[in-house]
Amino acid sequence: PGIGKNSDYYREFAIYLKKTMETLRVEILAHNAGSILAKDVCVEFSIDDPDRNLIFRDSDDMPDKPSASSLVPRFAQHVLNPDVKVQRSSREWVVTACLGKIQPKASVHTACGLFIGARQPITIEIKGKIFADNLPAPRECSLHVNFNPRRVSLSVEELLKLTDGRSPNSLSGTDQ
Repeated sequence: PGIGKNSDYYREFAIYLKKTMETLRVEILAHNAGSILAKDVCVEFSIDDPDRNLIFRDSDDMPDKPSASSLVPRFAQHVLNPDVKVQRSSREWVVTACLGKIQPKASVHTACGLFIGARQPITIEIKGKIFADNLPAPRECSLHVNFNPRRVSLSVEELLKLTDGRSPNSLSGTDQ
C-alpha cells in the first residue's frame, strides 16, 4: 500500500455494503387527526424476536461509507440527538421514536430513520403505543411486515464496480 492509501478499504467497504444491503430505511410517521396540538409525541414499538432472526438498527448502528484514501478525515455521520433509538432485550426489540409537537391535522416523521431487515423470510407483527403529554392514555397500533431476504454473493470484480470501479491503488491524493 502506498502513502495515503487505506489498506483496509475493501474489507471496510464489504462490511459497509453488507450492513446497508441487509436493511431498509423506514421512516416513522405520526399524524395528528385531532383539533389540538399533540405535545411531546413518542411512539414505542415492541417486536418479538426470541430466535434473533430480525435486524433493527438506528442511525448510530449504521456504518459510515469508507474512503479509499487514509488522508481523508472521517467525520461521523451520526446525529447528536437521534429521534429513533433501538434497544435489544433477551427476547425482543424495542424501538422508540420521539417526534415532538404535532400540530392539528399535520404529520411528522422521523429524521434519522429506522433500519430493518431479516435473516430469513418471515412475516412479523409490530405492536406499538403512541404517547403524548396531553393524551389521557397511550393509543395502541400495530403493523404487519413481510420480509423476503435473499443472499447475494459478490466477486471482487462486482465489488469493484460498486466502489465506482476505482481501486485504492489508482487513487492519488487529488483524485477522490
